[in-house]
Amino acid sequence: MVRDLSYNLPGYGFANCYLIGQAIDVLDMLESNGIVEKMQNTCQLGTMKYIYPGAHHTRYEYVFTQLMLISNIATSDTRRSIELSLSSNLAEYENLGFKVSGSALMQCLAILSNAGHMYDTFTSSRILLRLLCESKKEKTAFYTIYKRNLPVSIRKKFDEYLIEGNYYKLHLFHIIQIIQGMSRSEKSKLICELCVHIVTQLIDPSHIENEATQRMFFLYKKIRKIAYLSVDMVYTPASFGANLSRMVYSISSYVDDLFDENSAMNNSIQQLEDIIHQQIYDSPMCILNTTRIEQDSYSKYKEKTDTVSNIFELRNVLLEKGDCELLHSKTQPKSIRGMDTATTLLLSKKWNVSCCYDLSYEAHVVSKFPLTRVAYGTQLAQNQQKVYSAYGLLSKEYIHKDVQTVISNAIGLQLFDESSKIELVKYAIKSIYTYGEYFFNMAAPKEISLNDCVFIGNGCKKIAEEIRRKFTKDIVPDPDQLHEILSCALVLESLNYSGSIVCFVGSIKASKYKNTDKIDELDGFIYLPNKSLETGFAYIVEAKNYAGGEDDAAKQLKETCKFLDKSLNTAITKLTKCAYLKLNINLAM
Repeated sequence: MVRDLSYNLPGYGFANCYLIGQAIDVLDMLESNGIVEKMQNTCQLGTMKYIYPGAHHTRYEYVFTQLMLISNIATSDTRRSIELSLSSNLAEYENLGFKVSGSALMQCLAILSNAGHMYDTFTSSRILLRLLCESKKEKTAFYTIYKRNLPVSIRKKFDEYLIEGNYYKLHLFHIIQIIQGMSRSEKSKLICELCVHIVTQLIDPSHIENEATQRMFFLYKKIRKIAYLSVDMVYTPASFGANLSRMVYSISSYVDDLFDENSAMNNSIQQLEDIIHQQIYDSPMCILNTTRIEQDSYSKYKEKTDTVSNIFELRNVLLEKGDCELLHSKTQPKSIRGMDTATTLLLSKKWNVSCCYDLSYEAHVVSKFPLTRVAYGTQLAQNQQKVYSAYGLLSKEYIHKDVQTVISNAIGLQLFDESSKIELVKYAIKSIYTYGEYFFNMAAPKEISLNDCVFIGNGCKKIAEEIRRKFTKDIVPDPDQLHEILSCALVLESLNYSGSIVCFVGSIKASKYKNTDKIDELDGFIYLPNKSLETGFAYIVEAKNYAGGEDDAAKQLKETCKFLDKSLNTAITKLTKCAYLKLNINLAM
């Protein structure tokens, strides 16, 4: 059984596909209950639409793209997987009274896995997951009613996701709650049971019985990725171009490759996915935007969930019906709207999925700095491999003090790992030059990573010892490069400071945005995030590996002063074959 379905799909034009088997009944049921209309009014990127105003594509457009991909596979003469045949039958659904083909199953997955989203999508999920955790702890009705109305087979998994903070899966539990309220006739009861069973398998794959069904779930996850890449990359400023429409229309020619994790096609999809996550979904502006909306909307959601006393009221919240339609955001928070993206900082660290990800942790972090000047947000990666921390300055008026606050906060809470600590150096160096006029390229000695050139810890002498121990002539055979590195250690030893230190011992080249030629170069940089601005909080190192080189080093540092922020006071000190520039601010002025 098939049915034509058409849609004017942005980026593709007027497109057609076939609805297959049980997907017809599922879509009809959701349409008669207003869910399809809600998907057509829900932005695919949720609250990220405020960061990317042109990203106005809807959740339904994303679903239609998936339906079209699956239809193209199912009706192609080149398909090879027998489970995808329109006449195939996945045996494990027979006991529910259905003969389900692999194509029909995947189309049901495409519809059901998107139908549970609220208007603000993952921002709403973050808030509701936090409220469910609080309700569980406080033993109030919201958590009890929510869990009690889930199938017994996934209640344990529900609690696991709450502990992990995995709000990316919460909408799957939402659609189960919603669908269970639609079984008003015998026919709808059967299709509802099938839907709940399929979503249960999606939530917990251990409920999949047969290998053929597992293959279909595996293939669907690949199709889902192709769909959101082909839709989202059209509307967002990802710095990568690809003929994604060709991927959609020619999917039947490479469907077998999707089953091979090591195929060139899967490698390409993974690379595209990494790009769009890094540049769009996990970007600092998106994280800060989500966090501020969560902070602004939390009390509204709490007011509604506190009054939930039965499953009908719970469904009204999830469907945003009646007065609950006021839950979703209407505009972007003003503070984020005016933020300069250049003032943001993104850090990441590896995440152990067995740990508890506490969404209320943000409140603890932000208690350490002025919310009127600094924004902070955290986000767990969708694959739960990393946790991101984003900072942004709401004003540049106190940029030196606020950058100090941000870096000190990040170091004190260890919000970064080896792969992202270089970002602290970049953030600090940006703040001391005339802001917004320069970009910086950093380089390390040959065969040494940038992050190996970053030292973070307490005590100048201790950091100097680490530098001398790590960099020897065996590691850095170029004598001039080694001299530049060890000159940083020499400067640290002369400072005699025991507090927190960030030190970079590689090369830093500054260039103007409007003139990409290099205009300044530093041989080392030392930043003291907890030191008083008045007594000296940053040091630029210049080294010359020849007798009397300190005089030329001092001259070069004097030239550097022309490019620095005009509020900074400078003082040059000469050491043997090197010199350093001390930066401070007279706060009394």
